[in-house]
Order: sequence, then structure tokens, then C-alpha cells
Amino acid sequence: MVVSPCQAYSKLSHIHHSDPTENHPTFSDLNVHKLANTLGKEYVIENVVGCSDLNDPIKINGKAFNRNFVFERLFETSFEINSWVEQPDGSEKKFCNMGNKEMAKVKGVPQTWSKSAIRSALPREYIGYLISHCPTLEDVTLTRAKRGYRLCGAGDGQTWISEFQTS
Repeated sequence: MVVSPCQAYSKLSHIHHSDPTENHPTFSDLNVHKLANTLGKEYVIENVVGCSDLNDPIKINGKAFNRNFVFERLFETSFEINSWVEQPDGSEKKFCNMGNKEMAKVKGVPQTWSKSAIRSALPREYIGYLISHCPTLEDVTLTRAKRGYRLCGAGDGQTWISEFQTS
């Protein structure tokens, strides 16, 4: 997975810069697509909603995984996969209103990580959903998955790489 800095595309960057791409590196500046294509057969590139440099991205949010947050992210993949977004109902937790420890707990990442690492961390369900569609990982099966969730190609909200089985 290639994770490119989001500052050039983030809504927050527009608060300080009329054109954030003049102050922050873009995909072109970092050769993101060239890097992704040289890393191997399949790839995933992640960035924020609003990133205009992703090719045919899909969108994922926390509501799709029955999580009480939205946290929408875009992903460009070299393989077929569908967006999975559920409509927020307004009761979701807002990461902008959380401290780092609470956000780490909600995302399921260690609270000892840096502020930047916690804020940019992807929830486990997102990773599980993405890798379960990767054709070079066709022997990966999900365990403990609810039927509907498994039909969409992901775990049950608790599945993580260490819980995947290979046959």
C-alpha cells in the first residue's frame, strides 16, 4: 500500500493556503504512481476525500463497517473493488473533537503512537476490506465474518491480518 501525504489535498490546508499544492508535495512531485507501478503486481494508494490525483478511486467510510465514525478515505487500486459507504445519521463521533488517546481507541491503534500517526492511521476494517479483494491474495479467507460482511469481502469489524488464514 502506498500512503501519500495528504496536505496538498486536505480541506484543512485550504485554511492556510489558497493553493495547498504550491506548499505541499503532490502525487506528481513524489512520483506516487510511478512508485506504485514499480513496487509489484498489485497496489493500493490511499488519500483524503478531495484528492484529485487518484485514478478512479473508491471510497470507504466507518459506517459501512458498523463503526460509530465516518472517516471517509479514497483508494486507488490496481484491482477491481467497489466503494463501500453508508450514509451517516449524525450520531457519529467526530475525530476533530477527540483527543489523541480517544481517537486511537476508536480507530483501534496503539495510544502510544504519535499524534500524526494516530490521525493518519487507517482502521483495521479498511485494510481487511482492501486486501480481501486483492487477486494476488486469493488464498486469503476471512474468519469469524458475518455473512453480509463476508459477501462484501471483508471481516466482521474485528478481523485483522493476524486473524486471516491462508489455505
